[in-house]
Amino acid sequence: MSTNHRTIGTVAAMLALLGLGACRNSEKAPYEGKRDTLATSTTPAGETAWGLVDQPDGGRREYPQITVEYGLRNHLAFGEPVVEQREIMSVTVPCRLLADRSEFSRVQYRFIFLKDNGTPLRDQPDWRFMRLDARQQVFLRMSSTDTAASWRLEVRGAR
Repeated sequence: MSTNHRTIGTVAAMLALLGLGACRNSEKAPYEGKRDTLATSTTPAGETAWGLVDQPDGGRREYPQITVEYGLRNHLAFGEPVVEQREIMSVTVPCRLLADRSEFSRVQYRFIFLKDNGTPLRDQPDWRFMRLDARQQVFLRMSSTDTAASWRLEVRGAR
């Protein structure tokens, strides 16, 4: 009988623990979004961004127009972009791989075209592939699908 009582006691203890766990509030509070300290394309000129901290020099920290993946940041150099603004916007950005000899890199790039209020156009171009040979300049080109006011370029390693 003592084995039977121990089994019943163990089962009762487990049920009690499970019951206590079920009584707790199982809803998890959402994480608060981190405030961006960069002025973005939607930040009006002359105003500070949501969460923007004062800069020691009194200037604004703007979101970069050309961004690269962390692993490529010291290996790529970009020239002065050429922007042709007609009914649609066309952008050409010279790019060079800072490597020696016969090294090369495969990258993907995409342009994001923005309206005059700083929001992205509805239709955006897909990622494009490019092989970059050492010390050779290539031109990353793209045209918007609609009237655009500005642009951004993102470059990452080929996937």
